Amino acid sequence: MKGCVFFLSAVFAFSQLLAGEAATTVSLPVANPSFEALTGTNLIHFDADGHLRDGHYSAFDFATGTGFNSTRAIPGWSGGGAAGTFNPSATEFPRGVTDGNNTAWINASFFAKGQLTQTLPDRFLADRTYRLSVDVGAPAGLGFPGYFIGLYANGRAVATDTNSVTVAKGRFATATVVVNLSADSPFIGAPIEIRLGLPDLKPDQTDFDNVRLTVDRLTVGETATAVATITAGFVSGIKITSGGLGYTNEPVVTLSGGGGSGASAKAILAGDTVATIVVLTAGSGYSTAPTVVIEAPPKALSVRLRWVPELTVEGPAGSQARVESATGPTGPWTTWTNVTVGSKGTVLVDLSPGSVTRFYRSVAE
Repeated sequence: MKGCVFFLSAVFAFSQLLAGEAATTVSLPVANPSFEALTGTNLIHFDADGHLRDGHYSAFDFATGTGFNSTRAIPGWSGGGAAGTFNPSATEFPRGVTDGNNTAWINASFFAKGQLTQTLPDRFLADRTYRLSVDVGAPAGLGFPGYFIGLYANGRAVATDTNSVTVAKGRFATATVVVNLSADSPFIGAPIEIRLGLPDLKPDQTDFDNVRLTVDRLTVGETATAVATITAGFVSGIKITSGGLGYTNEPVVTLSGGGGSGASAKAILAGDTVATIVVLTAGSGYSTAPTVVIEAPPKALSVRLRWVPELTVEGPAGSQARVESATGPTGPWTTWTNVTVGSKGTVLVDLSPGSVTRFYRSVAE
């Protein structure tokens, strides 16, 4: 049960308000998080369905035996050297991998080591807690050189973890980094980058699987932002600079300015964030890139309390809320009233005895 708690006392100055806002954990989209996206038609390395065969692998470089070199060794990820996609057999991981069939593998020699990076469309925001979790595997029959995972911004480390988790041979263990960014952090507004790698040049292999990134945020929504590019007077693409938060339906996207006309676009959601914006019509006559305006997400359910005490319940029209009251900040809570939010919000007034010294909270139904 999530709610907002408010208390107004007669000894406080007029309209003094104490408010708490609930937090929500949101998964941010990671491309090819479990390394299943590699497909092919070469029947030496791929089966009839295009999936990597057991024991076969791709590599950015240094492939031998059952491997092959490819500039797209891991779709969605950038890398180099001894790294790629691997479909391990039961010899390496008797209990299997943690998600799907494949892993990312990284090896090192005494002169080079592989590394994987991915830059997300989302950017770091203030007053948020980011949590990166990655399953790290130590294949049986090989040496294990350890692991490194991290969150980066503009090439600078935001939070990293090196070998803090013990990984048994033939098994996986979950490594996690957590960071909270304040409003004065130099990383605010920078694109989020994930890095996976090895801590040093020790040879042998580490596998990675099931990469996930979450952010804890307040229940208020945030509007997505994006920029357009033009080619020969036409809108040729739209890049998301922030996916926003709190969307329940695909927002309307409009393009204005730039000297042209006729361009249109459509937003596509991943969870409650804008993941992609697709150009529907390119328009014509643009001399500069038009401004991209994305509709704001709906307001989160909230309650404001005034001296009356007056409670304003806001949220999507038709949403249900239960307003509870208590004599102390920890309860016990009892239902004061139930409300269905109107199109312009709903105002409630409590004139019962003792109302100005009570606590209130809203609970979304």
